[in-house]
Amino acid sequence: RCAIRAREAWDAALSLFQAGDSAGASNILEQALHEVGDRLGSQHWVRFDMYKLLVDCAVALADHAATISHAKLALQCMSAHLPPNHPSVALITLHMAAAVVAGASRQGPEQERAASKEASRLYRRAVRVLTVAYGEDHWETSKTVHLLNAMDLVAKAEE
Repeated sequence: RCAIRAREAWDAALSLFQAGDSAGASNILEQALHEVGDRLGSQHWVRFDMYKLLVDCAVALADHAATISHAKLALQCMSAHLPPNHPSVALITLHMAAAVVAGASRQGPEQERAASKEASRLYRRAVRVLTVAYGEDHWETSKTVHLLNAMDLVAKAEE
């Protein structure tokens, strides 16, 4: 029963998200997760789908803290459903890295340095996943390598 309620909420949220209402979609997903709580196992595939969509909503809303929080939960759920080198793992990791950088831009230099290091770590992880999933010559891998190189330059400049 919990899985059915969660899936219905996901369907409704996806429709809102596709219509451009990221806030409405996020609200539906948050409420459904609150309602089903622990009754729906932390590794359940519907919970995984809900967190993936919450990440997309948070990215669209430029809510960096929510992006990071939901991305961590999505990655935890993914481990039960996908191999560690699945492209979805890289995508969620990239969203998290971008949110770390964007969120730190409003803080002081110390937080920016820490964020640069964390973002570099996340970009490295994404590069490893994409290299295994697509190969090093794939455009998505190359794009992520460029992001990593840019973060490494920022980190060196901050030292």
